[in-house]
Amino acid sequence: MTTHPGAVPLDGTRPAGDPAAFHRDLRRRHGAVVPVTLQGGAPAWLVIGYREVHHVTSHPEVFAHAAPAAPEGDAHERRAGALAAALEAVGPLWLRRTAERIADGLVDRFCATGEAELTEQYAAPLAARVLTVVCGFPDAEAAVPTAALAGDGTGLAAAVADLVARRRTTAPPPGTGNGAGADVVSRLLADPRALTDEEVTRDVTALFTMGHRPTADWIGNTLRLMLTDDRFTAPFSGGRHHVGDALQEVLWDDTPVPHVLGRRATRATQLGGRDIAAGDLLILGLQGANSDPAIRQPTGPDAEAAFWVTGLTGISTAGNRAYLSFGHGAHRCPFPAQEIAETTARTAVDILLDRLPDIAPTVRETALTRRPSPWQRGLTALPVRFRPTAPRADGAR
Repeated sequence: MTTHPGAVPLDGTRPAGDPAAFHRDLRRRHGAVVPVTLQGGAPAWLVIGYREVHHVTSHPEVFAHAAPAAPEGDAHERRAGALAAALEAVGPLWLRRTAERIADGLVDRFCATGEAELTEQYAAPLAARVLTVVCGFPDAEAAVPTAALAGDGTGLAAAVADLVARRRTTAPPPGTGNGAGADVVSRLLADPRALTDEEVTRDVTALFTMGHRPTADWIGNTLRLMLTDDRFTAPFSGGRHHVGDALQEVLWDDTPVPHVLGRRATRATQLGGRDIAAGDLLILGLQGANSDPAIRQPTGPDAEAAFWVTGLTGISTAGNRAYLSFGHGAHRCPFPAQEIAETTARTAVDILLDRLPDIAPTVRETALTRRPSPWQRGLTALPVRFRPTAPRADGAR
């Protein structure tokens, strides 16, 4: 693939500042499929049309998954099916109680100080700790994967491999898993599809790396919205807009994964009026697709097309889950994983606002900054203040 004239550098700086303006400008200048360059100058196409992203992810015979380690065909079906089944068995009530226990323990660490930084003191460790419990790490061993997720990931795969090897020969200790004595690693090893230790290690490591930061950023972005937007800053318990509304709005307008290194064309084709050559790399612009005016404000001939693809014509996005924030097609985020992320995020926000009802940011919203990455959208920091309170008497951890 050669660099297209006028290609836009996809370095994360502009979308980090104002993604709505960024995508409006791209759409005006280039349409639904935008020529871009990645770090190092590699050329690619950024797909920001909702219908176009839907088309790409629905036709793997034309647009194959680009990740070199991703299994395809029967291998993908086998491993994805096993992982979905293992995640689906996580009990929702157990998960909620686990997330509550972890959230309370984290709040206890700073509630008496009257101030905190919610991204690294709360959202990130909470998302990591829930995953360690779901996957089967005992409390005494959770520090290693949690620290790896907080850093550059060093040591994560080794910790997972060690857990897999032990689970292959020994049952999980009491108190591990969802109350039925099982955890995700144990379920994967017991799955009739007979995954190898290496396959389980790879898939669980990927679950950590792909699930941790997006969940943490979903929590952080939702807290930012609820603490700075007038629609949500009314008393949390009695306002018209609630946590669920904020969580869904973030997935439409401030999604934690704005772009995905997605597909490679298997043959020459056309997409959004562009000539795509065999071998061309396509980036899925999930945030751009979510903000596509063809589905957000459908009028004229676009209205009928939007209806047949999305069913969104003429209706509000409030309460509507047709966003593409979890991807689409065979390689989308498994639905049980979405439910785990949503339960974790909702519990995190609920507990924090319940425990610290007068919480407020210590800086103006315009002073909050984002990490300059095209692949993740999260705050660098969310400093807050509140009336100091005592840790919970029950010592929840």
